[in-house]
Amino acid sequence: MDFISEYKSKLGTPEDAAKLVKSGDWVEYGNGTTFAVECDKALAKRRDELFDVKFRGQIMYGPIEVAECDPSGEHFCYNAWHCSGYERKLLDKGQAYFSPMIFRNLAWYHREFLHVNVAYVCATPMDKHGNFSYALACSHLADMLDNAKTVIVEVNENLPWVYGLNGCEINIADVDMVVEGENPPVAQLGAGGAPTEVDTAVANLVVPQIPNGACLQLGIGGMPNTIAVRPQGPLRSHRDVCGRLCGYGDGRQDHRQAQAARQGPSGLRVCRRYAEAL
Repeated sequence: MDFISEYKSKLGTPEDAAKLVKSGDWVEYGNGTTFAVECDKALAKRRDELFDVKFRGQIMYGPIEVAECDPSGEHFCYNAWHCSGYERKLLDKGQAYFSPMIFRNLAWYHREFLHVNVAYVCATPMDKHGNFSYALACSHLADMLDNAKTVIVEVNENLPWVYGLNGCEINIADVDMVVEGENPPVAQLGAGGAPTEVDTAVANLVVPQIPNGACLQLGIGGMPNTIAVRPQGPLRSHRDVCGRLCGYGDGRQDHRQAQAARQGPSGLRVCRRYAEAL
């Protein structure tokens, strides 16, 4: 069977995809922009016929309908590995749980001991080779989907194709159902805003300790922006500073543009092997 024929044979609606979940299942929602919005809505409509369905996800922009529709948690229980601002509000209301962990271990968790009945991921449209790209949030998805008994891909035409060495795509042969979504705009985290006095004070203490040629592990938020990545930040005068990034924020983009304008080796660059893996 050619890729197009296989795609058509696996095409379903969000309601069809929601029917694949049974009471007691573990369901994966992925990471950030891989959130399958239409499938989530369809699952929420099945609330009263399902019980004890556990969901895992992280850094979701919301709303997560399976969490919003069941404040008691009798039917659906959402668990976050890492929290966006929206997920923190769910935690505050008692509508979600936080699972403490070290992010680098998540793929290993899936390889070794996590159980996944159904996984929903949002991806790009299929290419001529039968592949879908995870786009902006490949993260641990390859191991998660290898571990899943059933895999549903919800297509969003607005997601960009992001190339990588491996673990960045899934082939139609490994997908159980394809759902063509409503193609909403790609969700974004809010900007961090101007540095606070604390951000600036910490940066002034830390940056003098960083030598030229250092490799920095950068997180997300106002502190790393102030310390390392905004073009007006104190690392601007350093040379050949390398960054391993958890996420690609506004500050990192600002700095890349400033670096390109200088056309030299100074400034912050991304370690190639880590950039390829993100």
